[in-house]
Amino acid sequence: MKLFSSWKYGAVGIQHFVARPDNVLSNSGKEFYQPDWIKGVEAKAVWLVRIGKVAKCIDQAYAGRYYDQLSVGISLRASELEGGLPERMKEDFDCSLYRWSEWRAYDEIKAHPLAGVKMLAPDQLVERYPLVVPEQAMIESMIAEVSRYYLLKIGDLLAFPAMEGVWQ
Repeated sequence: MKLFSSWKYGAVGIQHFVARPDNVLSNSGKEFYQPDWIKGVEAKAVWLVRIGKVAKCIDQAYAGRYYDQLSVGISLRASELEGGLPERMKEDFDCSLYRWSEWRAYDEIKAHPLAGVKMLAPDQLVERYPLVVPEQAMIESMIAEVSRYYLLKIGDLLAFPAMEGVWQ
């Protein structure tokens, strides 16, 4: 299984994506363990898009045929690292991504959106952030872009930001 994350996108589509190792996904319900080289953890909600067909060099016009369901996940990020560690380690440590909801069809999510999540800060409860469902064109743009470089297989995941205004 491969996992690709995109944190920046605009009106013209995906501006960049990163391939993340499969060890970041916690799919066995393990509790989070914070290693001693991480100095604080931040969290944000992400949409996980599951690839449903093998795809390579897919044109955006046909990319909608290659994903089947979405789920909400929580992505953890180190707020600070011990000196000397690469910046990518902020997001690519073991079990830094959790799937939080059941897999649902895109049309079902658009018809019955989730209200949002409450984010906890160290000393206060932060207001509810609405979950922003990515447009189908955005998902299709990422499938087209990623499939230019990687063979996408059934079960691979694409991660999109689900909230605006939370760490970029």
